[in-house]
Amino acid sequence: MEGLLAFLQENLWIVLFMLLVCVLIIKSIRSNLKWLPVVALVGGMLYFGFQHEPAEILEAEAVAAEEAAAAAEAEAIDKLASHTDYVYEEDSDGQFVIKGKSDQRINVKGAINGKTVTIIDGDKEMEVGRSNNKLRAFINLIEMRSD
Repeated sequence: MEGLLAFLQENLWIVLFMLLVCVLIIKSIRSNLKWLPVVALVGGMLYFGFQHEPAEILEAEAVAAEEAAAAAEAEAIDKLASHTDYVYEEDSDGQFVIKGKSDQRINVKGAINGKTVTIIDGDKEMEVGRSNNKLRAFINLIEMRSD
């Protein structure tokens, strides 16, 4: 019911136009078939109204998803920073890999000059922007240690 009310509020002009069309159909057509398009229009509006998700709910879901992603990113970076024994390796393709010596499940890989890196924790992979100061400091520290 909440979706229907939100649909009516967000699409008020469409609803008013559909009501006008229904009134015109009822007034202009003299046979009993006039009710067929009216029922179809009203039924369609009710269907889309009940299927409608209010914009506030969609925005709240998007914000919650962004917050969850940020929390997961922060947790992965904190987990990386909690260990100190890593090996930094570069290959000829301009890619690097940071592997844990004792814990082989935690790895970081990406392009040397890339904007993102991939943090691999067991079977989970997360792409993280290199603009994160803590991640950038971690990568620079491990890279300096390997030289």
